[in-house]
Amino acid sequence: MERFIKSLMLGSAAGIIGGIPMAFQNLNWQTLIAAFLHWLVLGILVTHTKLPTYNWLSGAIIGGLTSLPLMVLVSVQAPSAWAYILVISVVLGCLIGLIRNKIVFEK
Repeated sequence: MERFIKSLMLGSAAGIIGGIPMAFQNLNWQTLIAAFLHWLVLGILVTHTKLPTYNWLSGAIIGGLTSLPLMVLVSVQAPSAWAYILVISVVLGCLIGLIRNKIVFEK
């Protein structure tokens, strides 16, 4: 259970980091909540899913693939925002993958 809570905290931190720039773009609150929940769940997925590759690459792949529905949602209000969402998803997914062993699975 401790690992699950740590992965939720990691996802929450990523959600806040990813949501701050979105808040400055004057997106509606539903979009901000959707982005935060996306990262909350992604924190769990990246920390507990291991693809047969490096941790950082595994996080980047999972982050990029799971951002597709969010890109569709946001592109209705801000058509140019899909590129930002893809980049931030890959970067934050990569960071979660990099630090997953240090924070979640430390002994």
